[in-house]
Amino acid sequence: MNKNPALLLRTSLLGLAVLTAQVGSGERAQASTIYTGYIDVADINTSASLGYVDNTFNSYGEYGTTPNFANKLVVTFTDAATPFSITALNGPNANFPLFSGIQGFSSTNANLGRGSFNYSYLGGRWRRLHGLPS
Repeated sequence: MNKNPALLLRTSLLGLAVLTAQVGSGERAQASTIYTGYIDVADINTSASLGYVDNTFNSYGEYGTTPNFANKLVVTFTDAATPFSITALNGPNANFPLFSGIQGFSSTNANLGRGSFNYSYLGGRWRRLHGLPS
């Protein structure tokens, strides 16, 4: 039995929290939609739900999973830029508001494609990556 099944993160948008905002000004102004939702975690081989990303950190400062819908992490992002940042709205530590993948210690690079043995942990970041909107 595989103790570390490959995970598939699926997002679900909370319909009440979708709104449109104007980003920029003048000719560069563009409509941007702000999405709010949660992340459903599933086994990539069977699509069976493994619960949701939890709104707490484990003892290593990583997000885990929870079967309890009430304890799910609520996240928000916009479609204004690519790549984009995902912000945790009910995360465990306001000093690390950004939801982020953290490259695994034994990974040889950041490739998470099919056939790769690389992996990432889910955690929080304290600042936006260079070039991303604030």
